[in-house]
Amino acid sequence: MPIAEDARTTSRLRRLLPVIRRRIRIALIALVATLIIGTAGYMLIERWSFLDALFMTVITLTTVGYGEVRPLNTGGRVFTIGLIFIGVSTAAYAASTLFETFIEQQFFGSILQERRMIRDIEQLRDHYIVCGFGRVGRNVVQELAGNHCPLVVVEGHPESAEASRAAGYLTVEGDATRDSVLLQAGVKRAKGVVSAVDTDTANLFIVVSCRALKEDLHIVARVSEEEIESKFLRAGADRVLCPYSLTGRRLAAMASAPNITDVLDMLMNPDYNGLALEEVQITEQSSLAGRNTGDAFIRRETGATVIAVKRGETITANPPEDTRIKAGDFVVAFGTREQLTRFLDLATAKPTDTRTTANRTADHPNPNTASRGS
Repeated sequence: MPIAEDARTTSRLRRLLPVIRRRIRIALIALVATLIIGTAGYMLIERWSFLDALFMTVITLTTVGYGEVRPLNTGGRVFTIGLIFIGVSTAAYAASTLFETFIEQQFFGSILQERRMIRDIEQLRDHYIVCGFGRVGRNVVQELAGNHCPLVVVEGHPESAEASRAAGYLTVEGDATRDSVLLQAGVKRAKGVVSAVDTDTANLFIVVSCRALKEDLHIVARVSEEEIESKFLRAGADRVLCPYSLTGRRLAAMASAPNITDVLDMLMNPDYNGLALEEVQITEQSSLAGRNTGDAFIRRETGATVIAVKRGETITANPPEDTRIKAGDFVVAFGTREQLTRFLDLATAKPTDTRTTANRTADHPNPNTASRGS
């Protein structure tokens, strides 16, 4: 929703707050005034003490059903009848005012919370959109959040959308097959979309919509059957995954090659031993463009190891040291988080920045590098 509408809602709530305060003030004044009038009336008419008069007024206004403090004369009974009518009406007005105020605050509070979330989404760039917060989508969100990736959840079921918001994720509640909902999630500014809703039909619609809204968007879709993966690829998905077949292959690998799966788990889980994988696309301005994968400069500056290079549709795993890195290549590196951060900085740095870093390193050698050399 536009920011102007957010401002109008905020302005309306600010105008409403004085009205709410005035209603509460009037209700409280009416209750106190009724209490004072009732106490004073019994003191004047019945000549009771302050405490007896106050007690009689309270039990009359609250209609708790206690008997009279003392026998009432005719004037006292007439006064009690009037006090009951006035007191019950005042109490009903006060209760309805408080209830109405609570409802309005909850309503406008939820609207403002939604507006703030929409404003936060509008400020996102290069984020991920996860369509569906079910069993698969929830795990996707947790993995992306664990890797500190900005993301937005799109969920059509109110209960699941509320669970996503309660978990602290930016959430758009709506049908992900609708272009308006995807635009609200910032699809034109997004880096990628994961379509993980329950049905293949909805996932296919989401893929088609996302591809139409942004041509260079990276789209990953979930399917329930491997036979229809080709249809999703033709519709515009970059990657298609069937959770059931993947689970089958995974279980078979764990049974036949458990140590390999342990290594893969280590690589895919940054929290395990601090090791992880990272990919980066090399641009023409990158300091790595034109260098070999075995260049000692890369290892010395970052500590990370290049384990694969993807050029077009060709992937070279464990590339020879003389493999030249070109602009447009995707380079996959392995190392600790700190090493991968330095690798990304190096890959995105210009050659002039690299020469400056190299000179600075020569003046102040890396002690870790020295120890490896020795």
